[in-house]
Amino acid sequence: MTDPHIEKLAGKLIGLPLAELSPAEINERIAAVIGDADRDVAQAALDRAAEIMRERTAVALWHVETLRTISRLAAATGCPDDADVTEWLLGLGLIEPDGAGGYVVTVRAATRLV
Repeated sequence: MTDPHIEKLAGKLIGLPLAELSPAEINERIAAVIGDADRDVAQAALDRAAEIMRERTAVALWHVETLRTISRLAAATGCPDDADVTEWLLGLGLIEPDGAGGYVVTVRAATRLV
């Protein structure tokens, strides 16, 4: 388990709105969060923030691939344009709720993928 202070700093770092800033402004914002933390703590916080972002990116990519697969399944099974895709595929047993508010493709669907 990571040190709670490092987790807190990492959480603040990943919450920084950096998209429209210059590199110098980004460095200023990061320095403001890290403050006077010693070098090891600062590096650990930066490393943890990077790790959290990699984890979040991996989850987002998994969701994108799942949505692509669901879209392909809907097309392959002739889902009507005005139908709810999830209801259609649930009815065919090709997807199921994942317990986290999304859906996963069932084993049965693997034979239908194009």
